[in-house]
Amino acid sequence: MKRNTLVRLVGQAVMRDPLPLALDLLVALIQGGLYGGVVAALAHLVDVRTVRAVLLWGGAQLLVALCGRLRPVLTRRAQNGIRLALGEQLAEATARLPYADFERSDFLGDLEQATSVLHEDRVYQLVQGALTTVTEGSRIVAVSAVLVGLSPWLALPAAAAGAVQVWADARRVREQYSLYRKREDRQRFADYLGGLPKDPAVNAEVRIFGARRWLIHRWYAVWRGLQAGNHALADRQMRRDALTRGATLAVYLGAFAWGVVLAAHGQIRLGGVVALAAGVRSVQVATEEISYQMADGQRHVLHLLDAAHVIDRSAACLPSPSLKASETITATGLTYRYPGSRHRALKGVDLELRRGRLLALVGENGSGKTTLARILLGLLEPESGTIAGDGGVPARRSAVFQDFVRYHLSVREEVGLGDWSRLSDDASLWEALTAAGPGATAAAQLGLDSLPVLSGGQRQALALARGLFAQGDLVILDEPTAALDPLAEQELFGRFVSVSRGRFTVIVTHRMGAAQLADDIAVMERGRIVERGSHNELLMARGRYARMWEAQSRWYRDGSGPWRSR
Repeated sequence: MKRNTLVRLVGQAVMRDPLPLALDLLVALIQGGLYGGVVAALAHLVDVRTVRAVLLWGGAQLLVALCGRLRPVLTRRAQNGIRLALGEQLAEATARLPYADFERSDFLGDLEQATSVLHEDRVYQLVQGALTTVTEGSRIVAVSAVLVGLSPWLALPAAAAGAVQVWADARRVREQYSLYRKREDRQRFADYLGGLPKDPAVNAEVRIFGARRWLIHRWYAVWRGLQAGNHALADRQMRRDALTRGATLAVYLGAFAWGVVLAAHGQIRLGGVVALAAGVRSVQVATEEISYQMADGQRHVLHLLDAAHVIDRSAACLPSPSLKASETITATGLTYRYPGSRHRALKGVDLELRRGRLLALVGENGSGKTTLARILLGLLEPESGTIAGDGGVPARRSAVFQDFVRYHLSVREEVGLGDWSRLSDDASLWEALTAAGPGATAAAQLGLDSLPVLSGGQRQALALARGLFAQGDLVILDEPTAALDPLAEQELFGRFVSVSRGRFTVIVTHRMGAAQLADDIAVMERGRIVERGSHNELLMARGRYARMWEAQSRWYRDGSGPWRSR
């Protein structure tokens, strides 16, 4: 399956702009054939030594050089078309993958390998390797045609030496790829450790704690283990290289000695000896290049199969069903377990959302609030249970998360991503910026098309504006203001309540001051909803919500934090 996808992947990329590749193939065939002319012209030059012979040999060399200059021009154009086509295919495939895949470290490794195909131009290199193989193959045919007239038996040792070279290169690539995949996680960890000092926050902590030397030693220990594998592989490859080099040298020296023997018996002239030596060496160089390209192509194919795996998986993914809701959205019996986890994040959750009423999800960290929000948004598919509306038109969904995305785009684009079809609607953009608060409007003080240097608070405000600009029917704010003080958060939630009337709205928060603004409150604990009601109803019930409210109120009222008892 992956190989069929790979063939389709390469074929579609190549056919995006086939003319440069077709011309490149033609020039490659001509260039390879001209090598035979160079060898024949060399023999003629050594024997007759005339001006005409010099011009013939020099002309053949010039044509080979011109072909070599023309091909890069054609290949650069072909490269752009292949890169564009492949990038489009991978981007579309990644966008179709289920969100749950991005929670798995093993799949992230596969995705990283797939995207490296694009960055390293592997399809382009594979195609160019094939064209180089065509050039060198036609070179072997043309030069061999000249050598056959001199001594056809030389083809046997040359073929044997070529076979050894092909075997050695193929073995090298397989071992390198196997070692790379085996150490992929440790390599990523080493890169992570090596990049830590570049992070300003990490740099500050390391300085304060005096942990610089420990961090360096930790990185060195991991890196040294990786290098040990590299050294062992390099030793094996060095021994194989010695074998192939020895076989190549033996064939070349043997060809030259055989030419001398033939000349001594009067079977060929001096030019034939030179042509024999030059031709055998030319065939050896061509064979070595073909061997290298075949081995390199094998390496590219192995990595391209990773990209094919991602595309295969995305093709098997069905789009999330639309949620059609007019007045209510009902979740029934929702369960969910994250990949690799032993415990369920949700355990039979039932929930009803009503249009025009604001619901607050509260609870401790790990209680399942964010998981439930992601399922409501269609990012995660529940193990069991359903989410259904009461009919009508499909409900558009939008959200703002605590771990908001920091785009490096213009203000218009950062906010307009919420609904890219309205990027030119300046009035709506400013409305969303105003609703998101002073931080958002300050970020746009130089204009919507400016690319300002923003503080963390301003980027957070733009993320809020983006979520509001989407104008979703179902809007979820998943602790997007965790870095704000309680008063600023309550002010922002007040603005959110005013702009979200007539929608299904959910606030995920751990602050009771914000939760009291909601019409309904659902309290979560260990993957279940344990309480449901209004703020006053839950206070009167004297249950978990009331205890959480009282603890936070006392904290701010008299500073009775956990340290006060000491």
